Amino acid sequence: MDGTGFRLRKANIEDCDQVFEWQSLPETRKYSRNPSPPAYKKHVEWMKETLGRPSSYFYIIEYNGVSAGFVRLDNYQREGKCKEVSIMLSPDYQGKGLASMALEAVREAHRDEELVAYIKPENLTSINLFMKCGYYPEENGIYVNYP
Repeated sequence: MDGTGFRLRKANIEDCDQVFEWQSLPETRKYSRNPSPPAYKKHVEWMKETLGRPSSYFYIIEYNGVSAGFVRLDNYQREGKCKEVSIMLSPDYQGKGLASMALEAVREAHRDEELVAYIKPENLTSINLFMKCGYYPEENGIYVNYP
């Protein structure tokens, strides 16, 4: 995939149902910190709160005008400017290089911030993805990409 048709856009409340659908998939929950699918009402509250938080960034990954996943950056408790990265792709768009493009676009947009990701040790696909995109393992499942 050459990146043609790829873009990141800021998420908005109209994305709430699509994000809920993705968050409810068993393959999404498998590697999440919380394996339980969200309740819809709680998800809507979370989405509104997240979109309204100026210190968070929530992007929708699009391919050829279709929503394919999301990448989110939230404050991370660490010295300096640091954000925790969470990424999720629809099963229909996995394995096409979109996740790498999204992580590279986020790195470019947030050049001055340290980026970290928590990845469960059994999630080898994500470990390989993040390492390919310049993240280095620390301890306890944390991978870091320095500015």
